[in-house]
Amino acid sequence: MWLGIGVNQHYGSVLAREIDTQDQQQNETSAGVLERYERLKIEYNQELNNKDFLEKADSIMGRLQQLEGYDAYLTIGLEKWPIQNQMGFYTKVQEEVEYILRLSPSKVTVERKEKAELLLLQAYVNSRAITKAQSLGVEILQATENIKTATTAKNYLSNVYAYAGKYQESMELLTENLEYYINIKDTAAQIVVLNNAAQMNHDINQHTQTEYFYKRAEDLAIESADINNQSLVYSNMGVYYKTIENYEQARLYYEKGLDISLQMNDLSAMAQNLFNIGNVYYEEGNFREALTYYNESLAIVEDLNYEYPKALIYMMKGTVSMDLGFYNEAYQYLMQAKKINSLNSDVESSLFLYDKLSILKQLTGDDEAAFEYLSNKTDLIENKYEAASLDSLNQAIITFQLNEEMLRLENSAIEYEKLIQQRVFGLVLIVLLGIGLSITLVLNNRKKALIEKLFKNYKTELQAESTRKNLTQKDSSDPTNNPSEKVLDKLFFNSTAELSKPNDHQGLFEQICKVVLEDELFRDVELTLVKLAKTVNSNTTYVSEAINSNLGMRFNSFLNRIRIHEAQKIMLEQDVQIEQVLLMSGYRNRSTFYRAFQTETGLTPREFISSKQK
Repeated sequence: MWLGIGVNQHYGSVLAREIDTQDQQQNETSAGVLERYERLKIEYNQELNNKDFLEKADSIMGRLQQLEGYDAYLTIGLEKWPIQNQMGFYTKVQEEVEYILRLSPSKVTVERKEKAELLLLQAYVNSRAITKAQSLGVEILQATENIKTATTAKNYLSNVYAYAGKYQESMELLTENLEYYINIKDTAAQIVVLNNAAQMNHDINQHTQTEYFYKRAEDLAIESADINNQSLVYSNMGVYYKTIENYEQARLYYEKGLDISLQMNDLSAMAQNLFNIGNVYYEEGNFREALTYYNESLAIVEDLNYEYPKALIYMMKGTVSMDLGFYNEAYQYLMQAKKINSLNSDVESSLFLYDKLSILKQLTGDDEAAFEYLSNKTDLIENKYEAASLDSLNQAIITFQLNEEMLRLENSAIEYEKLIQQRVFGLVLIVLLGIGLSITLVLNNRKKALIEKLFKNYKTELQAESTRKNLTQKDSSDPTNNPSEKVLDKLFFNSTAELSKPNDHQGLFEQICKVVLEDELFRDVELTLVKLAKTVNSNTTYVSEAINSNLGMRFNSFLNRIRIHEAQKIMLEQDVQIEQVLLMSGYRNRSTFYRAFQTETGLTPREFISSKQK
């Protein structure tokens, strides 16, 4: 409840009170301010995550800055900062801890200084401030003689190294900590380390090791009846299974976590599990169920005043609205998320947000704004990896991915330039790839050009198919005839001569093309890089290199292009529902299919079908 002066009070009494307050503050000491803070905690029943309480605590800490009451300031901060880290106010924690460590390092005891540094390290890690986190983590390890402080710092530093792609260094720290916790028989800490080791192996696609570490963590949590860590492990196992598209297992583990959070009445964990279950339904294309769970989660985090989770939920609600075609509603949700995210400085969610906003603006025809959001995303990626101190191998991988993003950005720039030319000259001619036709541009010129190209290509394909049928027997006796090469030539714009250039993986590439295209393995909804590698009796590294060296793209891009081409053919030749189309072309769920279709064609499936009908 806000405390203040009633509107009917006499002005004179108000002025007298203000003078009394000023006199009181002039005579106030740090101890007196700290007593005021203790009374405030009693007033709010020790509910330190209350928004009003935190605002008043901030005001008290501001007063302590004026009085240079550093010890009292730190006392309050050590209670408040863990809560703010939990709530996602990482920037606030960083500002206040950096302030106290900068101004009064000599006046802070070693124990309290280390506690503050660990909270600062946690805030750096959670906000992906990789360089600062790495520097502080190493500094703590070099300075501390406290084994507990050192192991906590190693836990955070292992996460930092994993974010930076330094997986070997990360695993070394986790191994050291695991041995220590086994020696002192700290079961709860062992579970946390095993969970972190599983997450790191998940990052590098070591699925067998990932499941091994998660299983060890789960068994240990059950044996020790540690329901807090059971909840943690179940949540992360759900994330893992969702990532590999095993949605049934993902939902199972999220629901286990939800049951535990209900037992403990842990509202924060409850909100997280509801949000995660919503994400599973979203990936499956069940948007109605996804929104139900998002709304339940949002109601909880709003009561808890947790800003960062609120931003994540708004992002997903905006994404669902965009997929359903409710663009105004989607924009409102995404902008709410952007407003919150600007206070938290979380790089990963900002990347997701800029990507969604750029797509939304493209869908609504605002290419200028789409280009700006995509530019922001690219800048953020560059800054992220420049600050990460990556080793050479990971830097090369990131550079390759960044170049792909830059190509997408350049394409948007070209479209934006076309839009500007249209506004200036009113009429612009564009040349369609390979066919030399030109069309008059109107406000939706880009979509019309794309539709023309798609349908003309299809007409050409039908003519070519007819010619091939007439020459089937002749071609079958020709050893140079390769049906896979013909499809590749059509889909990837490579000439047969280019594909036949010798390289280290040419034979493997031909085998991949045969099983994926001729044997139609692309229709398998369970197809992964691992499964393809097993099918051609090779490993994932060689298969990736074979595809990349021949086509200049990754496995997922290669597979999506083939599947979306097949989906287009099905939609043009047959009158079937979109749900049947996506299954027939190899997709498991609607959202993945929609994203891939729009990336490849620039249209949604419904826009494509509408164009066909017109």
